[in-house]
Amino acid sequence: MFPGGRGHLISLAIVFSQRQNLKNVSILCHYVHLQKLELPYNRIKDLSCVSHMPYLIMLDASHNELSEFFGFQPPKNLKEVNFSHNQISAMKDLSAYASLSKLILDCILLNEVSSTMNSCTMCKALGVLHLGNLIKKIENLHTLRTLQVLDLSSNRIQSLSGLQNLHFLGSINLESNLIREIKEATYVHDLPLLRELNLKRSPVQEQPDYRLAVIFLLHRLTHLDEQAVTAEEKVSAVNKFDPPLEVGAARDHMTHVVYQHMQPQVIFDSTLPSLDAPYPMLILTGPQACGKRELAHKLCQEFSDYFAYGACHTTRGPYFGEEDGCDYHFVLEEEFQNMIRMGCFVQTMQYGGHWYGLSREAIESAAREGLACCIHMELEGVFSLKNSYFEPRYVLLIPTSTKEYISRMKARGLYSNGQIDTAVSRINLYVKINKERPGFFDSVISSGTNLDQVKCTKVRDRLSFIEFPVKTTIKYKLFIFSKKKKKKAKYKYNNCFFSIYRFNYLPLLHLSFFSGDSLSVFPQLQMRFFLISDTSFQTHSAEWVSQWKDGQKHLWMFSDLKQLDLLLSLRDQSFKCCLSDGGSFGICKALHGC
Repeated sequence: MFPGGRGHLISLAIVFSQRQNLKNVSILCHYVHLQKLELPYNRIKDLSCVSHMPYLIMLDASHNELSEFFGFQPPKNLKEVNFSHNQISAMKDLSAYASLSKLILDCILLNEVSSTMNSCTMCKALGVLHLGNLIKKIENLHTLRTLQVLDLSSNRIQSLSGLQNLHFLGSINLESNLIREIKEATYVHDLPLLRELNLKRSPVQEQPDYRLAVIFLLHRLTHLDEQAVTAEEKVSAVNKFDPPLEVGAARDHMTHVVYQHMQPQVIFDSTLPSLDAPYPMLILTGPQACGKRELAHKLCQEFSDYFAYGACHTTRGPYFGEEDGCDYHFVLEEEFQNMIRMGCFVQTMQYGGHWYGLSREAIESAAREGLACCIHMELEGVFSLKNSYFEPRYVLLIPTSTKEYISRMKARGLYSNGQIDTAVSRINLYVKINKERPGFFDSVISSGTNLDQVKCTKVRDRLSFIEFPVKTTIKYKLFIFSKKKKKKAKYKYNNCFFSIYRFNYLPLLHLSFFSGDSLSVFPQLQMRFFLISDTSFQTHSAEWVSQWKDGQKHLWMFSDLKQLDLLLSLRDQSFKCCLSDGGSFGICKALHGC
């Protein structure tokens, strides 16, 4: 420690556990080669001797009675200074201390960091700064662009404003301050190197989900309040405050499944005996005001033999021209939440501050009519519905011209600029999902300004709809059978009456719109007609399949749709006609008067 006599002393430490009576250190002027000087816990008031130590690198003068800030000529290489717990009330210019990298000023008498930082303006090498005083506001720190560690503990700071431009800052200690709002963390959100933040003993810790909220806002943190941030916490923070579409959909689905199981269990009209033939549904999705609702209504009008419109519930008010029960079911939020608790919904979502939900009754009402349900919804609803047992066909309507899309929304006069900006920003989300998830949508159609017959035909072609190429005096409607216990149900279609029967000896399965992986109405190559008669007869148009029910019934199969005309010649016989798509079939009886 004393390698070369009085003039070559390199390090001197005078450290006591309690304050001593050392007041005068002028004798140290002769130790010009000192590089490290530690004088804590004394009664020193003057450090002018440091002016004679040009090689000094580290100075610790904490817990003394210094009233003057840097009351000495600056050593050229001075890097670390600790002036904490002194009586310094003001700072002077530090421009001469170019090498200073660490400064500790926990002095209890400084009450503004702005004047402090004005003094530090030219100290560009300052990397660590401790300011434990009565500071209330952070200002002028932007001049310390190389600052890496900042200790502002034990102050009265209420905001992190003023730290947003310190891009090299890696550690911030704000323990024992007056920060109350979690949103203050947004000021340091863009600091790329920030890894440690300490907000212990601050009112903000009393906020609900405080830790997850801060981790979500500052996702680069490795330590918060001196505790390591785990990967599980980061995932939980994202899932809570900005959940991916899949997570939000899974939570929504779980909620409705739980509430539905709390209700009396019944067999729904949309529940089908065959697992290979799900209840047919068509979902139109796309950004707000892309025309999906209008197209859904158009499809249900043009193809009323196949589709029924499923009106969703919403808590928003009706727009001009919308009808309650036709476009939406408009309800209050309290009623909407009660419906959720009663298990009335298949899926729900929030958009634009309002709730939207697809009720079970919307689907069942279409199923009771023997029709497929056509519904429109946003992307969040699609994700949720994909978790259910329903297997709809999804059609994406995407605007190809953003300019026309914006003009169309403005022309309606229903949306604010914020709503328009949100809708436009979601176009890329739909495009991204369609690009990154092949097969997520069954078809993609560009939405234009007009919804006419051409567009409906285009939808039908995309979904492989094939009409019956048959000219016969009997017109058949495709039925969707329910599992209700009634034995007979009458239907009328084009002045032709049909009765649906149930038989204990014949499995009554679903007459489906779907065939294979594409939506279709019985392509001709897969179409089969079956005839069940009480008596045998001769025909070259049908193939005899088998006898059943003790030989009293005869089953016949037709591969050509034109052979339906054969039914006309059999009116006086007791028969039933079966339509099958290769495994699933229903039963109907043509009554007299067709």
